[in-house]
Amino acid sequence: MNREFKRLELDAEQEHLKEADKRRAHELEMKRLELSADGAKELGSSAEAAARAPKLLPLHENSHKMDAYLERFERFAMSNNWQEAVWAT
Repeated sequence: MNREFKRLELDAEQEHLKEADKRRAHELEMKRLELSADGAKELGSSAEAAARAPKLLPLHENSHKMDAYLERFERFAMSNNWQEAVWAT
């Protein structure tokens, strides 16, 4: 009888630990989802701003003159507050 009681206690404790593990896994998953949703909001707002920003047309060697293109690029970079040190990249 005592042995049966010990086995039942161990089974109950094991079940309790499984439930605690499930709760922790659920909490972790909820936190991951929350963080990914926050990241998506941040990316979405910056992506929207980038989509609304004016675009610089690419250089077409046949139809554009290099001097005119560089002048347009400089105006574009200045209007977007780019640091001159990163213009080359």
